[in-house]
Amino acid sequence: MEAFMRKYYAEYCDGIGDLRPTGWLLRLMPRASQVAPSKFRKVNLDSSWRRRWYEDILPLCPLPAYKQYVCNDDHGFSYQSLPGNDHIRLLELNPAATTEAVIECTLTTHPIQEHPPYEALSYTWGAPQPEYIISCDRKPLPIGENLWRALHRLRRENEERVLWIDAVCINQADKQEQGSQVSLMKQIYQEADGVVVWLGDETKTSPLGFDLLHRIANSPKVLHAAQSQRSILVEDMAEAGLPAPYSQDWKAIDAIFWRAWYSRVWIIQEITLARRATVICGREKLAWNDLINAASLLNKSGLIMLVDVDPAPALTTAGYANGYHAQNNNSSSGSNSGLPLLSLLVWTRASQATQRVDKVYGLLGLSQDASALGIQPDYTISATELYIKIAVQHLSTGSLDVLSAVTDEYWRTRSNLPTWVPDWSTQTRAAPYAFYGQPVRAHAADTQAAELRFSGADDRVLHASGYVVDSVARVCEPNTPARIRRDDSPALRLGGRRFWSQVLSVAAVRRVRQWERVALGLRSYPTGEPTEEVYHRSLIAGQFCEAPPDVLKGFYDAFMRYTARYPFGEGFILFGERDPERAEGYEAAMAYFLDVDRATFGRALFTTKLGYMGIGPRSTWPGDRVAVLLGGRTPYVLRSAWGGKFKFVGECFVHGLMQGEAARMGKPKVEVKIV
Repeated sequence: MEAFMRKYYAEYCDGIGDLRPTGWLLRLMPRASQVAPSKFRKVNLDSSWRRRWYEDILPLCPLPAYKQYVCNDDHGFSYQSLPGNDHIRLLELNPAATTEAVIECTLTTHPIQEHPPYEALSYTWGAPQPEYIISCDRKPLPIGENLWRALHRLRRENEERVLWIDAVCINQADKQEQGSQVSLMKQIYQEADGVVVWLGDETKTSPLGFDLLHRIANSPKVLHAAQSQRSILVEDMAEAGLPAPYSQDWKAIDAIFWRAWYSRVWIIQEITLARRATVICGREKLAWNDLINAASLLNKSGLIMLVDVDPAPALTTAGYANGYHAQNNNSSSGSNSGLPLLSLLVWTRASQATQRVDKVYGLLGLSQDASALGIQPDYTISATELYIKIAVQHLSTGSLDVLSAVTDEYWRTRSNLPTWVPDWSTQTRAAPYAFYGQPVRAHAADTQAAELRFSGADDRVLHASGYVVDSVARVCEPNTPARIRRDDSPALRLGGRRFWSQVLSVAAVRRVRQWERVALGLRSYPTGEPTEEVYHRSLIAGQFCEAPPDVLKGFYDAFMRYTARYPFGEGFILFGERDPERAEGYEAAMAYFLDVDRATFGRALFTTKLGYMGIGPRSTWPGDRVAVLLGGRTPYVLRSAWGGKFKFVGECFVHGLMQGEAARMGKPKVEVKIV
């Protein structure tokens, strides 16, 4: 390494004349610095050379070992232990007259209850290995590129800026400190004067995108269309000073809504807990409330029907915050108690985290029951241990709802978990039946309390009492589309109801018709109800359970009649609301389709040996067992394993087994062992 650095240093010196590192900069490379002639070692260097050292030499150095060498305990920044678990560090970012100057900062320590005014940064970490160097307390500290660029933009010219930044203010090498500091993050973001949302550096279209967001948020025409619940017209767009519907300018807004920041799990609590937030993208700036207002107006005014913009990521993030505050406002205790941890984990499943444990820890600041469940940030345990602990603790309360959160094996990413433990690192938009709509009222086990116990190493075997009711006879093709890139089809984006109303999946329609042939092949149904009616209810997992059969059939017929007009090729059927011919039956058809899509996405229709039909996991096989476990809201699909044990496949909807009927069928109560 020394030979390389001698050559590298000599070549660099040739390019900048007689400028050589001196003083504390010289000590950054004690071995390589020996090549510098002694007559140059006392030269006072200006800030430009220091910038070249930090921003040209170190980032481009192809030897990670050298970066570790200059940033080790002897030469680099070293964290001092915090006085206690109730203390935090704050970063004082030194001012600089130019953006080219090296980033210099100081870390100060304060009790969480006694701190100077500060802002908290919300950003994405990016690559796990830090590749950029800043000066912290006059010693080199490695950070990620995205944070390095953020600090350049956030630095002021004439005064310091006080920030809380997790990557710097927490000693990431100290797992104990990591856990204690994450426990304080709710308070850290609540007490910050403001939260700075860093979306990343600007692109060529960023200024245009922010300008359009300003115009939309302050446009009377757009506001009127949203308030009157009518779609905005093309002529209204021109009067509002907005681009034409097919203008490429709209992609500038879409690019802002689809920045990587929105996908990060940590930003949910960071935005939710913020007093106020400012969105920054390079040189561009916008209040968070203005961005969300523009996104909401795009949706409510019908603009997204006309332009290629999908504000779903921003609206989804805002939806989490609105749900949290609505829950707290309705709380009888009047305190910010938060939301159930299990609900938070289910609702935010599409979010991402570099470390799998952070899919949980990133939500603890919003949870009302994490402490009672014994779930605290602990970076000394693995994600497998954490996920098992969450499942065991929830099941120990007597509720089996956590079993409904188990994703199909098709989507799971971790094979070392027991099959009955949800893999929270898995991203899927399939909604568990126990967590939405009418099926929450279902009580497949009637009023019988759960009978559970655990055995084996680390409680990996679940013993549950219940009824093994039936066996799967036939399984249809699942309603799971091919894995298409987002750019290939906007229909796979996590859009809202208005967005989905313009896109109809041909594959889903074809699947419904295939399922219909199988379902209506049942000559009779065990409950005595018409098979056709049972099929209509099963497709929407029992939603609108009070709806009369003729009303439900009207929804289904409108859906099938409407879709029958269009060819069934690969791709999607697009339609608008203003065409009278196409609009016939529009509302009924789309209302039914949206509920069918939610209830069946990622699932398959199956029939049983006793003549029941159900909607279950896509990986359901013929021969799998349908069981009702005491304390469960829904039936479950189990698969025989070795030694009389079972594997857990997933929850299911079976019409006729959702309201305690299993206990009245005369089946013996048994204890099943699930691994």
